[in-house]
Amino acid sequence: MKPYHSLPRLLLVLPCLLALAVSAQTLRVPVVPAPATGAGSTQQSSDYIVALVNSEPITNQQVRLELQRVMTQLAQAQQRPPDTRELTAQVLERLIGEKAQLQLARELGVKIEETAVDDAEQSIARQNQVSVPEVYARLAAEGIERGQFRSQLRDQLLILRVREREMAQKGKVSELEIDQYVRDRQKNQDVSAMELDIAHILIALPDEPSPAQIAAAQAKAQRILDRARAEPDFFKLARESSEASDAAAGGHFGLRPADRQPPLFVDAVRDRAAGELAVVRSGAGYHVLKVIEKRVAGM
Repeated sequence: MKPYHSLPRLLLVLPCLLALAVSAQTLRVPVVPAPATGAGSTQQSSDYIVALVNSEPITNQQVRLELQRVMTQLAQAQQRPPDTRELTAQVLERLIGEKAQLQLARELGVKIEETAVDDAEQSIARQNQVSVPEVYARLAAEGIERGQFRSQLRDQLLILRVREREMAQKGKVSELEIDQYVRDRQKNQDVSAMELDIAHILIALPDEPSPAQIAAAQAKAQRILDRARAEPDFFKLARESSEASDAAAGGHFGLRPADRQPPLFVDAVRDRAAGELAVVRSGAGYHVLKVIEKRVAGM
């Protein structure tokens, strides 16, 4: 059975780098939690504000609780934690990043539907191989209420939605594609231990394509997909048909860890076996993908 101390953040492990200008002022260094050593150890350090993020406070108690959660998670994973002061600084930086992105979500009017939170609950239950009621029973034993947990899930989904919206603005991805991407990420397995060898053929689109151009590119992608199913030499087909800069190399990315492949391509082929094909659209156009090789640790 997997540990449950990390449940509040098990769904989304996000790198909390700020993608916007943030006025974050650190006021005081957070107190590092110390082990109980005597009669005086039962006294709690008074709470106080340690940072302001656009006038919203982060308190010492919030940092202490998050630090405790991270240290517990590291202990369960049998990983040696870094220096406590260094880890405390990292925790504070992450809390600042999360608060900043939640503020941006409010400014943009981003909303998370109840059904999305329900899906997140189901995802966590599947990851831990239990039912949703059992998840909440375990959380209740740790003093975490259902409403508190769902609020944490909603915040994490908001952060992910903001990050995907920023990607959409850069890659001209539609809101419907972002929603589908979020749902797919929740349903699909972790690919951190996967290595993929992918090749692609690009049917390019202009920056602001018309409906007719989109339809023509989509039809061309389907024709190339049909040819790729019939012709064994995908690299030759890529050299003849691709409009990408790597066409001369057969559109070949080579065998790499999944996190070094384009995320859009990884999501499109994660359920495909070696030799199978897929079509996906990016900001550049339509890509016909072929899985040349797939390796998963332990398989």
